[in-house]
Amino acid sequence: MDGEPRPVEDFNEIFAAFEESEDPILLVGGHAVNVWALSYYYRSKAEIAPHEPLTSSDMDIYATRNALLWLGKKLGGDVRFAALREIVLGAMEIDVGGRPFLLEALRSVKGVTDEELTECKALVDVAGNEILVPLPHVLLKAKLSNALELDQGDRQDVKHVKLLAVVLREYLIDLLDTVKPEFEREVLGIIRGAVSVALSADAVRFGKAHWTVFVGFLPLERMASSVPKIASFAKVEFQKRFRS
Repeated sequence: MDGEPRPVEDFNEIFAAFEESEDPILLVGGHAVNVWALSYYYRSKAEIAPHEPLTSSDMDIYATRNALLWLGKKLGGDVRFAALREIVLGAMEIDVGGRPFLLEALRSVKGVTDEELTECKALVDVAGNEILVPLPHVLLKAKLSNALELDQGDRQDVKHVKLLAVVLREYLIDLLDTVKPEFEREVLGIIRGAVSVALSADAVRFGKAHWTVFVGFLPLERMASSVPKIASFAKVEFQKRFRS
């Protein structure tokens, strides 16, 4: 079912249900990209606004069978489970503003591992609801895979990759501006992951096809003036591993 594209703010009731679920529900796909983009909209309006509207015609989540059944009861949707070999665990139609909307729970997300999804996530505020979403570099890795390998006739993956380049920069700036010495190892792990994705073979291929230079979105100067381990990464490890 192809639904009408909807902005993030139309889903407050659904997001509130996500928060109440006993099993964690991870928002993935286009809506996750839009949630991140909206969180940095006013800081980077000149770069994000050209990609409006920030809408999607369906919603993807990474969740358990129990979580999907619970959502069905909470939201009044009829859950239909897919065959075991399908990437989709199950789906249901829900009413959004008087119109049917498709919500799908995925068993996996193309381009990323289950470990990346479960370990690399953050809570993002959406109209008062704290929603679990993958970290920007994990979403970027997934969207690069989609943009390069799937027919883009009715998809927005190219747009999402360009949005995520901006989001990744702003997220890393936030990390660098607030990192404390006791958390620098954890933050450095995120930075290493982000740099690896931004300079990956997929990123290079996408950049050549769509005139996007991902290294330009890495706040390297801020890294170089950050806490010792991160500064060393920017000045030494980055130059050896990614500039050689």
